[in-house]
Amino acid sequence: MADFWSSEKIVAADGTVSVISAEDRPCTLLENVIAISTLFTWFGFVYVGPWLTLWVIITALLGSKAAITTLIITIGLSFVPPGNVWWTYRSLGLWDIWRKYFRVRLLTPPKDKFLKPDGHYLLAEFPHGVYPMGSWLGLPICGRPGTGIPKNLRGGIASVLFALPVIKHNYAWAGCMPAEYKRMLKHLREPKASLSVIPEGIKGIFLAQHPEREEVYLTRRKGFVKLAIQGGADIVPVYHLGQTQLLTFWGTEEISRKWRASVGLFWGAYGLPLPRKHQIITLVGPPIPVQQSDTPTQEQIDKLHTQFTAALRKLFDDNKHLLGPVWAKKQLIII
Repeated sequence: MADFWSSEKIVAADGTVSVISAEDRPCTLLENVIAISTLFTWFGFVYVGPWLTLWVIITALLGSKAAITTLIITIGLSFVPPGNVWWTYRSLGLWDIWRKYFRVRLLTPPKDKFLKPDGHYLLAEFPHGVYPMGSWLGLPICGRPGTGIPKNLRGGIASVLFALPVIKHNYAWAGCMPAEYKRMLKHLREPKASLSVIPEGIKGIFLAQHPEREEVYLTRRKGFVKLAIQGGADIVPVYHLGQTQLLTFWGTEEISRKWRASVGLFWGAYGLPLPRKHQIITLVGPPIPVQQSDTPTQEQIDKLHTQFTAALRKLFDDNKHLLGPVWAKKQLIII
């Protein structure tokens, strides 16, 4: 990982100085092959998983011994606890290859507001997109020198993912936990604990149906603010430039909200379940101080939410030009 303080400095219109990591070298031919094959395997499994499961169930009912064995193993795995963070898994070289493939760069706050390695934060990340690749690739670099991202950071994700065998273990090993309010609050109240959340939820997936626009669902999302106040964690705005360009989604929002899972079709490069090769720049803003309270008033929540909204918009406007002239003209639409 690059030495961030020796990297390029970004000066905003108001004179604020941030630092962006140096762009890594391009992937070699072998690294490109590894990235494409593993990404296609991961997203392809998500794409065909429901149909494959249905086929296994039908063939098992028809007496196929192989299908019956597969079904028994799958059901058995669903009862295996997901476990906790597996540091060896989080340090696999595959994550670095994926970051090189998407040319991931990290912009950090000014040094006097740099996140503390043992700090107590709630990172509120936008946009969700069809798949939050920037958030996913950020977990393995937690605690690395120069990133400013706390090592003890955990990610809150859709609870439904922890009902799926194998998939739940993958997320748990990377440091994720179900995005259930009580569980997240319990984690935040632990000493020096930090949490990452994507407040948009399913709504953010459907906003990604229009990749020509940058839209985020935030106006009515205030639960994360209350969570931060009750947990006594400073709120950090995070925006992943380019994340909306990786995949396209089509589906029914009403059914998805009812089932609490995205129901629809997605595609990327060449119409396949493979993310497009588009650069991602993760913007990490200065933390917003939070005063802990077990019973915050609506006025306190609204005031902090307004501060956060303004900070997220500024973070986007100050740095959108980093992805080129087309992005420099984009406006952030907050719904």
